[in-house]
Amino acid sequence: MEPAIETQRTPVESPEEPRVNSVPAAGGERWWRLAYAIEFLLAITAATILWSEVGGQVHLDMMPWYLKLAALLALAWSAVRFTMALVNDPAPWNRIALRWLVAMILIAGAMFAITMYYHLHEPADDSDEDEGLSTSTIQFSAAGHWRGGLS
Repeated sequence: MEPAIETQRTPVESPEEPRVNSVPAAGGERWWRLAYAIEFLLAITAATILWSEVGGQVHLDMMPWYLKLAALLALAWSAVRFTMALVNDPAPWNRIALRWLVAMILIAGAMFAITMYYHLHEPADDSDEDEGLSTSTIQFSAAGHWRGGLS
């Protein structure tokens, strides 16, 4: 008696339900990686400019570099992952995309909180108060000059 030979059966795809690839084809995968890398660099640049304009360059100058770097990298990474979630799923809004959108909103909130902290703890500007200095003003009267005499 011979043992039964088992063959591996592949599932048959029904023509009604087309299979959706979550990963682009091997030839196009390199282009997607390049596009995501460019998007990452653009997201860092855009986030830096926006943070500087909205939060104020003075507050960014007071922050340590590692706080700015961590916040900008996290925001750019979340933006790229959000785009990847939108591209890889045929539905425009899915659970993963919404998760990355919430992550971007939370990171932007953290950036706001960091900026507010440094705004509230910035050194006082004492250049408006001139203590101990007095200014004298001289007022010229044109009326005495036109009367014809010096008084």
